[in-house]
This record gives sequence, structure tokens and C-alpha cells, in this order.
Amino acid sequence: MNSSSFDNLHCLLNGGNPSWVPFALDVGALPGFTEPIQRKFELETGAKNSAEYFDSDTRTFSLGSRFGGDNAAALYREVEPDTTFDEWGIGHVPSTTEGSVGKTYSPLAEARSVRDVEALPSPIVETNVDTSAIENHHANGFPVFGYGGSLYEWSWWLRGMENFMMDLLGAPEMAEAIVSKIADHTTRLAIASARLGVDVLCMYDDAGTQRGMQISPDLWRRFIKPAWRRIIESVRRLTHKIDANIPTGRRQPTPLSR
Repeated sequence: MNSSSFDNLHCLLNGGNPSWVPFALDVGALPGFTEPIQRKFELETGAKNSAEYFDSDTRTFSLGSRFGGDNAAALYREVEPDTTFDEWGIGHVPSTTEGSVGKTYSPLAEARSVRDVEALPSPIVETNVDTSAIENHHANGFPVFGYGGSLYEWSWWLRGMENFMMDLLGAPEMAEAIVSKIADHTTRLAIASARLGVDVLCMYDDAGTQRGMQISPDLWRRFIKPAWRRIIESVRRLTHKIDANIPTGRRQPTPLSR
């Protein structure tokens, strides 16, 4: 009989028979509630933390990253007002619909060479943070899930979807340089998180549509899968398991393990 949520999940991930099915509202390390639902939850319950309120079996802690250059806006000739920039310097223009993005700016949209890709500052993982929350979660018997990065999605956010698709077919050296740059950051982020005590690293890489994959299995195996393998092999030396969320389409399951 497992005595805690941590022990119960550990038993499950090691191929044993857990005492109960682990329950969580969060999607791995990402909040399960959208901002409108979170506000409604707080209004109706008076609580702030849904994991505590619903007695979830997991808790979350994720490191942040910041843009590695001086001024992300300088990457662009012109951007719209209210544009915000993420750790890669990708510009996000808010939409009139809450929780969505109206427009994005890709910092490598006009890149012409591998040197241009290499010149883009990589994100800086912010490790000088208070980790007492991890210690408290462990002391209370909970496993900690943390964000472990992405790869394919970030590739086309950085380059632009059309440009990246064209690179995969017509400029493979550009695609490889972009994927490699992102893989290096994802590895740094995941290892830093593992070293701070995160138990399960959650990696997200939606690559599917309603009908199948966005790119062919052959392209995935050539460009994306080897990079994921390098990331995961590096991280597995430090942490127990990795939760990889890589939907490839609902109607045509595609074997990616070959």
C-alpha cells in the first residue's frame, strides 16, 4: 500500500501496481484552468489553489527563462503597439479574445544563413529562484511536475511556419541549425529543473492536426526525433521519468519509434 502520492506515482512509473489512479487537473506542468475558469473557481470556492482544493496527486514548479539579448524589439524593423516578447524574442500581439494571440513576429523570419540562426541570442534559464516550494511539496508527499521545454513547435515559432516547412525540404542546413539551437536550450532547461528537484519533466511538442502529422514521418525522424533523443538521453541521467506530450493527429496514429 502506497502511503503518499509521491510513492504511488513512483510505483506506477516503475511498472508496479499503484494503490489508486493518480489524479490531476493540470496538464502535466501547465495549468488545467484557463484564466476565465480560474476566476470562476476562485469566485465560487473562495480558494486560490485548485490542486489543494481538489486534493490533486501532483504539484507543479517550473523554471522561467528570459531573452538572452538586450532588446528583443530590435530584432524587427517594426512591431505593433502592445507587442510582448518571450524568451526567444518572439513577438506576441494580444487578440481581442482572452487567452489567444492575435499575431506573432518570428525573429528568424528573414534569416538567410546558418550564421543568422546562430546569431540569435539563446534564452537564459533563471535558476536563482526560491525552491522552497519543491521542498514543501516533497515534505507533504507530492511529486513535482515541471515544464521541460519544446522543440518542433519552437522551431516554427522562431522561423515562421511556412519558412520552416520550406527549410525542411529545401534548406535542410537551416532546419538543422534551428532545431539544434532549440535542443540546446531545452536540454539546459530540463537539466536545471531536474537538478533543483523536479521529479517529472513535462515536454510539449504538438505536431499533429485533426487528420495526421503536420510533417511526414520521414521528416520527423530525420530532423526532430534525433534531437529529442539527445535531449532525453541527457536528462534521464538525472531524473526519473519524462512525460512527453507529442500528439501526432487523431485519426492516423503514426509510429514514431522506428
